[in-house]
Amino acid sequence: MHVYKARTEEILQRFFDQRIDRSQCVNELYAAFTALLPNLTADNVEYAREVVCTDAEAIIKETRRRDGLPTITGCAPPASSALYQ
Repeated sequence: MHVYKARTEEILQRFFDQRIDRSQCVNELYAAFTALLPNLTADNVEYAREVVCTDAEAIIKETRRRDGLPTITGCAPPASSALYQ
């Protein structure tokens, strides 16, 4: 999980530094998550969800900042919290 988190941080930093655009950022984050899936266990599903939500919020905030729009925060809860119990 720490490798995944480090990878997502590196991808987001390149997005913040405008070295990649939003679609490239999302595609790379998706690829990083896809690479994580074979190693994902029940014990770290919630942590992975938190990373995904945090990354999504960071992309939204940065995109809104670039577009001059107000920032809205908050990741939607899972459709069924029973999945995480």
